[in-house]
Amino acid sequence: MERYDYLIFNQYEDNLEKLDSVALCRAVVDQTKAKQYELADESMVMDCLRLAETVHRNDRRTNSPYIDHPMRAALMALMYFNTNPDVVAGCLLHDTVEDHPLEVAELLGGEPIDNGLSVADARGLAFEQLTLGANRNVAAIVKAVTNPVEIMGAQLDIDQKHAIYHSHIRQILNNDVSGQGAAVVKFCDFFDNAIRNHLTTDIAKQNKLDGKYYPLFNNYQDWLAALPDNVIGRNNKKILADLIQQGDRRSVQRRSRVGGSIASLILSGE
Repeated sequence: MERYDYLIFNQYEDNLEKLDSVALCRAVVDQTKAKQYELADESMVMDCLRLAETVHRNDRRTNSPYIDHPMRAALMALMYFNTNPDVVAGCLLHDTVEDHPLEVAELLGGEPIDNGLSVADARGLAFEQLTLGANRNVAAIVKAVTNPVEIMGAQLDIDQKHAIYHSHIRQILNNDVSGQGAAVVKFCDFFDNAIRNHLTTDIAKQNKLDGKYYPLFNNYQDWLAALPDNVIGRNNKKILADLIQQGDRRSVQRRSRVGGSIASLILSGE
């Protein structure tokens, strides 16, 4: 068993932090090859990995390059779920169009794009190019997990933004009960953001993430529990369910630290 296999399956949320960008990239490549996808599908995943690395090259999280996040999400999908290559690609690209639509369109289309486009139009071009550059299903998955444009409205307060986000996520989970599409991507994204939130050193960011994700714990738990065994084995399902419960308890403890109400967390957010 490779080093990163041991780290993932034993105390996942603590030890995964020890994998730097190079180790994460190697793990994604190795685990993709281990799936023995068709050669064209494997090549597509590698292309999406390179695209994600390029698009996120200047992005950072609090303590690490941003690309680590989508690579951890993809690695989780590969190692816990019996998933298809389009979902792995979706994990790698899940934030690209939301954060950098013009760059995605330009990189895949090979020519500059008018930066005066609206967000919706820029995203539309990016999804078109992603359909050509990867495939229609990958583009559909990335489109499904991209936050609605209206959530960016300056006139919305944090409660309204969270309400839109929570409705968006619940719709994704309801639309993918088979576990072969966008819900797996959002689950892995949720897991990396919410379950590992205790590793965040920025307390304000911890509170912000709790306000965003805490209302969704039960939704993700129920979705996971209902997945068929051919998508995720019972042992892996139990591991993830236990980790969600641990994350839930930690979030409750953090909520009590700031006053015991989810409203307190929401108000401390963006």
